[in-house]
Amino acid sequence: ISAVHLAAFLIMMVLLRGQVRQVHDLKSVGSAGIAAMKAAIAIRAVEVVLYNRTLPGLTGLSSQDDLQERMDELRAVTEEFQEGHWGTYQGFGPKRRLPTE
Repeated sequence: ISAVHLAAFLIMMVLLRGQVRQVHDLKSVGSAGIAAMKAAIAIRAVEVVLYNRTLPGLTGLSSQDDLQERMDELRAVTEEFQEGHWGTYQGFGPKRRLPTE
């Protein structure tokens, strides 16, 4: 293996590592978007239970007893969304700053 081949290999490894990090960030941003949609669905489920629009026999939306379970679900997806939202702007790995210009 010549020095040129080794240098080219090392440069490619550095470039690929940066691309892997960017793909991971893109996946995480997509996951944050999915979490936002899950939060919207969870909010709707809480609304159904709160306003007593429940349906007998519909799992998770059949009575007021399901409210705590729906609230726990809403709390979990909200935390998932917040983590993704913060990571989108601050970075999922090392923290980064947005340009000020």
